[in-house]
Amino acid sequence: MGTEEAARTDCIVFQPEEERQATPAYASRIGAWLFEPDAAVLKAGALKILCARYGVEKVAPMSHLYTADRPVAQWPGRSYKVEGVYSFNRQELRLLMAETPRAELSVRGFPQSVSQLRHQLKLKEGGNTHLFATTLADGRKVIIKTERE
Repeated sequence: MGTEEAARTDCIVFQPEEERQATPAYASRIGAWLFEPDAAVLKAGALKILCARYGVEKVAPMSHLYTADRPVAQWPGRSYKVEGVYSFNRQELRLLMAETPRAELSVRGFPQSVSQLRHQLKLKEGGNTHLFATTLADGRKVIIKTERE
């Protein structure tokens, strides 16, 4: 094992049976932090056990985003500080775009593609802000404004 592999802390070890038996906690609101698992974690299918192991809540069954009110040490993926949560209505979208003309954009469990939404919002790529368009567990569509940590 090389030094790069030995230094990795974003590894998660689990048994398939453990994942099958896990019951994820779903968020009733978006906390102060948003977490996105690495692609390897998603491909391995470790989606429900993340809640118990890291004390986070799933945003929605199909979003594969997680939230908590505090940062999580050793999270196997990316962590973002939540700057705001915007309903998918015209007034709130105008406010969001007025303060955020440039951002990275991801969609998770959302009916539009990144290119469709970017065009609708007239959003330019780049900057330190990352927007996540998602559908919450209660069915509401929102855009979560974050800064990468």
